[in-house]
Amino acid sequence: MQINEAKKLLATVFGKLKTANTLACLDSIMDVHSVLKNNQLDRTKYPELEGLTLSDKEIETLCDEYFVEGILKLDVKTQLITPLEKLFYAVLWKNGDLVKIKHIVRGAKEAGHNQPLNAKTGLVFNQLGRHLVNELEVIVDQHVLRAFVCFRHIDQEDSVFVGFCKQGTSLSNLRGIQEYKDWIKQNIQVQQPDFLRRVDEILFALGKAIKVKKGL
Repeated sequence: MQINEAKKLLATVFGKLKTANTLACLDSIMDVHSVLKNNQLDRTKYPELEGLTLSDKEIETLCDEYFVEGILKLDVKTQLITPLEKLFYAVLWKNGDLVKIKHIVRGAKEAGHNQPLNAKTGLVFNQLGRHLVNELEVIVDQHVLRAFVCFRHIDQEDSVFVGFCKQGTSLSNLRGIQEYKDWIKQNIQVQQPDFLRRVDEILFALGKAIKVKKGL
């Protein structure tokens, strides 16, 4: 994708997101732009999280029984009961992701107390924890944030625009995530979980589609 094509797609998609007021409107965005369909979220890898929530009691139990000073207990595997729990733990261990659980729990705990996002590390996972408590809290990832960052700098000269799209560090910092959350609240007409999930799917596909490569 060339730079002018990326800018045009960004302007078009974000413009349509701002005016969309039904799920059908959102579906039409994906249908009209084949490049988005080709880069859409693989639901076999990432099934819907709809209905997956953490209650205040569950968060309290997690903190009391599985964590010490915010860190997952080293012997937590001895507390696993079901075969599925053991498999989930094994996959997290194999991928080196056990340390990420603390960020999710922290985000869930903070959201339960209506505390703003203010972490220094693990921001994407912190935000996921917030979503598990409040489905109106958007999920963020590198592709969604890339689309947003590129859109915010769409009027910059091409070299500057590409630079922002390539800056991975700018995609998951506190300011970038908060600006994205603010944009969603101020510009998306329907603030409902199913609608926001569809917006997320579109921006995920958009972020992948305009990912900067040689020749962009």
